[in-house]
Amino acid sequence: MRGPVRIGNFSGYLGDRFTAIDEVMAGDPVDVLMGDYLAEVTLAALSGRDGRRGYVSYFLDQIRPHLAAIAERGMKVVTNAGGFDPAGLADALLKAAAEEGADVRVAYVEGDDVLSRLPEYERAGHLMENLDSGEPLSAWGLEPLAANAYLGGWGIARALAEGADIVVCGRVTDASLTAGPAAWWHDWALTTGMRWPEPSPRVMSSNAVRTPPVGISLDSPRSRTCWCQVSRSPRSPRTAAV
Repeated sequence: MRGPVRIGNFSGYLGDRFTAIDEVMAGDPVDVLMGDYLAEVTLAALSGRDGRRGYVSYFLDQIRPHLAAIAERGMKVVTNAGGFDPAGLADALLKAAAEEGADVRVAYVEGDDVLSRLPEYERAGHLMENLDSGEPLSAWGLEPLAANAYLGGWGIARALAEGADIVVCGRVTDASLTAGPAAWWHDWALTTGMRWPEPSPRVMSSNAVRTPPVGISLDSPRSRTCWCQVSRSPRSPRTAAV
């Protein structure tokens, strides 16, 4: 059985400190770098009112100087900075890697953007009512800028299993950015890997690793296969062993 996977988080939101990735790279060894950027307001900004919808270029600027070291150390990177264009960010990463002399394989996960499927959902009886007024989306008199489903971590796990060094996602659950690499690392199966009581530690570890300073241990009540220890100091980004 493999030991815990060491995951270092360098972003909890778009606008988190730019140098966090530098600190992770200079700190204790980690197996996976994880950057979380997306929130509803971020997606609204990326949707663009001029018809252009893109990815988080902030991430590309952060990671570019470290691509060669990431490749040399055999580290993995998982991020949801793909926004509305995971494929576009994947292409930009490959170009940057070539310029930096870094040999990395880049994969992207898509399927979360469901804006074009809203009429289909309405015909199927999913009216997407306003939580306050109860009015269906079609009666709001407004055109949605974005509609995204939260994807799970299995696409990330599969991409890593097939040899990807960097996995770019659009909208995934917060937990997916940690649970996906953990599922790959520990070879959890799709049919059994998310069965209670195992999910609790891995889901909580993802939220703990991207939140303010904490130091916790989480154990499943009947299983010792999932363990998480999360720590952060004022000078160090968040890291976790899962």
